[in-house]
Amino acid sequence: MADSETPQSAQPPADPASDSLHAIAPAETLRRTVSLVGALVDECRIQFGDDGVEITAIDPANVAAVGLSVDREAFEAYDADGEILGVDLDRFGDVLSMADRDALVDLALDPETRRLHLNVDGLEYTLALVDPDSIRSSPPREDLAYDAPAEVVIDESGLDRAVSAADMVSDHLALAVDSESETFHVDAEGDTDDVSLSRESDDLVDISPGDACSLFSLDYLRDVTREIPSGTAVTLELGTEEPLVLGYAFADGAGSVEYFVSPRIARR
Repeated sequence: MADSETPQSAQPPADPASDSLHAIAPAETLRRTVSLVGALVDECRIQFGDDGVEITAIDPANVAAVGLSVDREAFEAYDADGEILGVDLDRFGDVLSMADRDALVDLALDPETRRLHLNVDGLEYTLALVDPDSIRSSPPREDLAYDAPAEVVIDESGLDRAVSAADMVSDHLALAVDSESETFHVDAEGDTDDVSLSRESDDLVDISPGDACSLFSLDYLRDVTREIPSGTAVTLELGTEEPLVLGYAFADGAGSVEYFVSPRIARR
């Protein structure tokens, strides 16, 4: 396991001109990135490509995966040559928590020590990284997607209400789309109580109706939906006994995330 972070003051200051990676980004964008991926995993690989940051990760139980990207336009400065960093998300998040919401975070990788130097509101840290080869790999984001027959776009508050209501009676919920009525359904059946919620097209941001119905674990849906910012439009791609693809934009549209959640059990 990598060492804990140590104050930058204990080492010579980093020289961005000599580093293989140098980026300056809003603290809120980095914090959001860490929390979105951290909903499923404790550590991940972060690829700093020519066009921006890419992350894919799969949870230890093989039930859910996350694909996330942040365009280079989201950064105040960005100089990268394809570096892949292994990061402990809890430790990275702890450093970012020191920054004010509107602050900028300066990141520079020392290619010799393989440590990430961060300057956060004048506080300098050296963050030990995790060997990327020791982190479980995940399929590329495009390989996780599929041609879902139905797509629903719903406001974050509507989705949160459905998940919260289902959580009162069960540990799973069914998500379904009726192509004939163009209606989105959420159902949860408990030992004694049931919950049902229906939304017609007028109550949704958008709908591309196709027949779909699958059952999902609420443990995973709670984890991924609690990170959605208020007022966000969330896209749900659904099939029958197929994974749920839940995605939305963040960082003023410069970032996007998709979660892929496998169905819990077959419905007959």
